[in-house]
Amino acid sequence: HVALDHQAALRAQDRASTQGLPRGTGTPGEFFYMPSLRNPHSWPATVLDANGQPVGPLPDAEGRCASGWFALAVGGQTVCRYNMATDIDVYPAQTGAQLYALGRMRLGAHLSAFAELAYSQRRSESHAVAANAGPWSWVQDLGGGQTAYAAPLPLGPGQYRFDHHSHRLALGLQGLSAPWRHQTTLSLGRSHDSGAQAGLFNRLNNAAAWDTLGIDAEALTQPELSADTLAALQQGLPSGFFLIDQGRSRLDTLEAVASRRLAEIDAGEVSLALGASWSRESIWTQTYALGNGRYAEPDGPAIRGQRHSGALHAELEFPLRADTTLGAQIRHDHHSDIGAVTTGKLALRHQHNRQVMWRASYGSGFRAPTLEQVHGTSETLFAETPDGKSMFYSRANPDLRPEQSRHFSAGLRLEPSPRWSLGLDYWRLNIRDGIQVLSRTDIDNNPSYAALYRQA
Repeated sequence: HVALDHQAALRAQDRASTQGLPRGTGTPGEFFYMPSLRNPHSWPATVLDANGQPVGPLPDAEGRCASGWFALAVGGQTVCRYNMATDIDVYPAQTGAQLYALGRMRLGAHLSAFAELAYSQRRSESHAVAANAGPWSWVQDLGGGQTAYAAPLPLGPGQYRFDHHSHRLALGLQGLSAPWRHQTTLSLGRSHDSGAQAGLFNRLNNAAAWDTLGIDAEALTQPELSADTLAALQQGLPSGFFLIDQGRSRLDTLEAVASRRLAEIDAGEVSLALGASWSRESIWTQTYALGNGRYAEPDGPAIRGQRHSGALHAELEFPLRADTTLGAQIRHDHHSDIGAVTTGKLALRHQHNRQVMWRASYGSGFRAPTLEQVHGTSETLFAETPDGKSMFYSRANPDLRPEQSRHFSAGLRLEPSPRWSLGLDYWRLNIRDGIQVLSRTDIDNNPSYAALYRQA
């Protein structure tokens, strides 16, 4: 089976609600979309005098701005702002391909082999402009009490690209070796993801200072970008896309299961299923910064982690009466990095008659922390205060243990006629040792957390 798909990008300018156009009243500053259009960072730069009053760019003598720009009232004065909605995508363009193949071969009267291959790739690409204060904007002191707020919008919208590739190969045997039915499967899986940026996401302010680029106040307030100014800006631009992050993961498993009928009693058939599995899991992720404004270089150490896991499980189905069946399951898991967990389940099913059936179950479960949550080697900034004075970091916790749970369920099914089926179910779930991600508020309100995750 092969599937190919493509979805074109939905541009902000393609629908009325996201075009960033003024409302019907025409009142400056009223928009359907994106309040950040009011941000002073734009091109040409907004230049303010020592009193904070706009010096430029300003409308012409008739109060008009250039095509694609808006007239906005700022501090009692009308200035021009670029309409960022002309450059952004509401939904990205996506292209994907999937391949799935399955083959079977009979090796004997009661034994067969199978092979399964799955491959997937997907690319998502979008255009975006960020004209608010950030790494792609500048605040430049022009002297004489004047300050310029700029973003290099004429260089074109920024682009973001995300690529995903994964494949999985499974090989196995299945058959009957009286009295057991059995299946053994070896599975090998790989995945690679990467993100890249181009255009405005270039941190040009880190590439060269404004004075080094030779861009002065006059160049900043020109409605049209001169060839010299454009050439100066492009000195800090990397060519094409550059990596911002990538990651690889691997999951290999070997699993064997077998089942058989143990006995035939008056109430029905007693059956048993056994299983064993082994897995090897690993991850690697790396983030990148734009070194010297032209190429990507690792931004801190990579995150690496791996674990080996093994499990044994058994399930017994025992008929108590012709209309009542009891099921019991037990499973023991052991992970090389987080220890062992044993879980189980009891289930009861009673078919009172053809029209009435009820069931109930009680059991335990667990959820292992991810490799990133246990093995991350570097801190990651996830929040900062508006004034930039405090940074909040997340990092791995090697002491994490599995999250465990207890669950109970009960259900009733009624079928008063072949045309009607009615059901009523109840669930209850209790979780302990929960794995959580702390918010900035959690950290602020707990001194011990603040000491670990906050830097002032």
